[in-house]
Formats: sequence, C-alpha cells, structure tokens
Amino acid sequence: MLKIRIGSVVRNLRNEKNMTQEDLATILCVSMQSVSRWENGLNYPDISLLPKIAQVFGVSVDYLLGIVKDNDEEKCKKMCTELEKIIIKYR
Repeated sequence: MLKIRIGSVVRNLRNEKNMTQEDLATILCVSMQSVSRWENGLNYPDISLLPKIAQVFGVSVDYLLGIVKDNDEEKCKKMCTELEKIIIKYR
C-alpha cells in the first residue's frame, strides 16, 4: 500500500521557495491552518488542489504524491510513455 506523504513534500518544496504557510495558503485560496494540517500529516489537500499545488512548485502531481521520487521531467515523460505502451499491450 502506498503511504502518501504529501505534507512533507509540500513543506520541503515550500521551504525551498522561501514561502510561508500563509503565502501558499493565499495562492491556493485556503486557510493557513489547512496548509499546516497538510504539512503535519493531520489532513490531505482536496484532490482538486493537487494540480494547482504542483503548478505552484513546478512539479508533477505524481511527485507530490511520492509516486515519482525524482522531479526530472524527462524521466517522468519516459515513464509515462512506457506505461502507455504497457496499457495498450494489455487492452
């Protein structure tokens, strides 16, 4: 089972950009308490926010969710292409 650690990923990305929780909350139109709860593992962001969070930090949703450990765009594209081939093969 995949253990989602989006909170720690968000915290690390936010700190890399020298953003406060309040800055991120303002950009996402959520409360600062929401961001704090995500980062402390008490709650998760609404699924509809994931693309916007990814866009703010310039990462993929897969990276946010910990599915892809490397934020290398070329590696992500290559992996998607390989997955598409597998899906087509087993249709």
